[in-house]
Amino acid sequence: MPTKKKKHNMLIISPSSEIAQSFLDNLDTNLNVYSISRRNFFHKSIKKNYIINSSDNLSNNKLRRYFGSIKFSYFISFIGDQKIEKKSLNEIKNKKILQIFNTNSIFPVKIVYCLINNNNFKAAAKIIFFSSRSGSITERGTKKHHSKKGNNIYRASKALLNSFVKNLAFQNKNTKKIIIAYDPGWVMTKSSGGGNISLSKSTKDLSLIIKKIGKKHSGKFLNNKFYEIKW
Repeated sequence: MPTKKKKHNMLIISPSSEIAQSFLDNLDTNLNVYSISRRNFFHKSIKKNYIINSSDNLSNNKLRRYFGSIKFSYFISFIGDQKIEKKSLNEIKNKKILQIFNTNSIFPVKIVYCLINNNNFKAAAKIIFFSSRSGSITERGTKKHHSKKGNNIYRASKALLNSFVKNLAFQNKNTKKIIIAYDPGWVMTKSSGGGNISLSKSTKDLSLIIKKIGKKHSGKFLNNKFYEIKW
């Protein structure tokens, strides 16, 4: 009799996002998927969902109570607050700015730090943070479509995330872990206000990224075509 393939564990943050749901709809059945969400969430591909808010105080002990000795082969953070700013930066309260920074940047990175400290990752785990090309400091203002108004807080939050990812990869340089920031491109979702990449194409792109990335990609900011974006 053929032996059953051992299932790998995957943890995702923000499973309710449209890209995440499309990904879950087409997921390899050889995965045990766990998720972190701010509210109850059900999907046939998810084994268990944990309710953790980005405003929660995270600690190694808290995450240990949730995940015990589970070893994750894959981690994907789909989280991203993209609310369009209708006020100028000086009119937005600091509390709101810090909330977006926490949601888009600090929260998912702290989750990974806790999981690393608790030894919840496989040796060669693949860790992917959804970022955005709009968080590239180098590219800002170099493209024809760039607006001076821009979405300043969102851009800054993704630049902060990218900085965290670069540092996290450097700290794990001598391990087998693969840690990247990933820009899926302009995907057709309700929150994107348009897009030139379908959800199904985005799912295929992400699946290929997961399959193909190796240690040489760790610490890089990649788009859906494996092109390296400048920080």
